[in-house]
Amino acid sequence: MKNIIIYFSLAFLVVVSTASHSMANLKIGLTDFKPYSSLNPETGLCAGSAVQIAKQLMSEYNYNVEGVCASPTRIFRLITNGQIDLALNIKSTVAINDKVTFTQVPFTSLVLNLYTQRNLRDNNKFIAVIRGYDYDGYKRKFGDEGFEFIEVPDNEDAIRLFMNKRVNYLLAYEAPFKHYLKELEAKDLSFTQTNYNKQQLSSVDTYYAISKASRYHDSLVKVFSKIDQAKVSKYHLEIVD
Repeated sequence: MKNIIIYFSLAFLVVVSTASHSMANLKIGLTDFKPYSSLNPETGLCAGSAVQIAKQLMSEYNYNVEGVCASPTRIFRLITNGQIDLALNIKSTVAINDKVTFTQVPFTSLVLNLYTQRNLRDNNKFIAVIRGYDYDGYKRKFGDEGFEFIEVPDNEDAIRLFMNKRVNYLLAYEAPFKHYLKELEAKDLSFTQTNYNKQQLSSVDTYYAISKASRYHDSLVKVFSKIDQAKVSKYHLEIVD
């Protein structure tokens, strides 16, 4: 009987030890926002520096991280109902700002520009934009000024509309715009600044946003509090041109 009790005690300790070191699975929702995040066409996985940094930050706290790449409107829906635990977003996004808890240290800073065709063929005031983006309030501002919007699913579609001169204007963040130009150069294609004018509208920080509907919300708030307090640099991802 004594041997049975000892065996049961050891077995219980093994089970408790294994459970305490098990990894919880987190999902981070991301839009197609190269070079930070995109769907890898070969693997079908959501990849990029936004996913990699989240994995590095969370691994120390026993969390696995899986990236989920989707349209902005779908990401907003998923984070609202807790089907994803995290997202990356700016704090002014109306669709989710009361559905999430933002972290303190920004992921990075984004530059928002208005691109204009240098040789306007007509007086149309159409702007290519991504469906679901507020653009830090500038979409509403341009709408009030009489501009109309051509809404598309992602950055590449919006940039292509502008480059093919289907619209006179493009509202876009600089990082994915530059990345797309580099991809064109790699294919021996070009779209130089002689073709367009650029006006910087704002520089805005983007943060990890923790879903209030996530079952891990409270523990993630504590984890990011520790991470943010220990952070020496201003951003999780430093900007490198």
